[in-house]
Amino acid sequence: MRPSYRWMLRIAGFLVMVGLADGLAQAFRLKYWMPGVNDRSLNVYVYQKEDVTPDVLIIGTSQILRGLDPELIDRSLTADLGRPTTSYSVCQLGVSCFANSVVFSDVVASNGSPRVVVFGASPSSLNANNGNIPKALRYYCSLSDLMRAVPWMATGSQWNGAAHGAFRGFANLALSARHVVLPDEQRWRLNRLAKGRGRIAVSSREPLPRLSDLSAKARREKFYRMRSEVRFRYMSRFCIGGAPEAGLLSSCRLARDRGIRMIIVNPPVTAEYRRLAYPPRVALEYSRFIEEVITSEHVDFVDLDRGVVQLTQDDFMDFSHLNAVGADKLSSYVAEEVL
Repeated sequence: MRPSYRWMLRIAGFLVMVGLADGLAQAFRLKYWMPGVNDRSLNVYVYQKEDVTPDVLIIGTSQILRGLDPELIDRSLTADLGRPTTSYSVCQLGVSCFANSVVFSDVVASNGSPRVVVFGASPSSLNANNGNIPKALRYYCSLSDLMRAVPWMATGSQWNGAAHGAFRGFANLALSARHVVLPDEQRWRLNRLAKGRGRIAVSSREPLPRLSDLSAKARREKFYRMRSEVRFRYMSRFCIGGAPEAGLLSSCRLARDRGIRMIIVNPPVTAEYRRLAYPPRVALEYSRFIEEVITSEHVDFVDLDRGVVQLTQDDFMDFSHLNAVGADKLSSYVAEEVL
């Protein structure tokens, strides 16, 4: 056999192994099995294993994760409707609408259709140049997802993320084998996630973090630390389009096809964060895009960042995330006025 043919066979065999590992990971619902690396991803694994179909599915970034508490929403809905309801959050940290569309598609396929999906879509999560897209390709995409994402991969870092993502099937199978050998190692984490239904656990013994408690100096320092990350990671070369836009539109179509009520929400932030991340040009482009989505996709939209909820500096833990008191206010408003 000629050397060139041997190399071709080796490459073909290697590709078959990659595809087989990815298929097995998908078949055993191990796509989101990342213990010790990404608890939010692991929460999706727990959700799929729980085999629950909630009334309300909450999807978004850390702003939605911190702001909407499934337990509080259920408490309000149960009182209003006179029957028990189930809400579940599968929010992911710092991702774009592209990664959340992958999560949404996977959990609907595995767990069935919720009655309502609350889908967070802020300007930063719709930025085509969102700096976390390579991470999404690495940690959220199967081979089929990566192939669909090819038209929007435009940078070396994105191709590098996709290359790493192609081997996630091997990693997930290996980590799962470790769990079989050492089942108690992750049991406490899995039980905690299942009990919380995706919410952020807040200990009553911990002092409530409040942005208003910071001194002027500490506030300035916190703002300057946040500024570079926001500008370079989430808002660099802002433009709505690419993978995030495609992700949101595909989620709208999936919801329509499955008879799910889709509610897009823009999470609340402080005035300082809004001035930094969402200047007039960004706000105008975002508003125009959302209006087009509402018209073309027939979805609901609620801008929670325009004073509809009476939030103060006491309700924020930092410039863009609510604390437990703020989450209580926002969750109650969404349950009573939106859902």
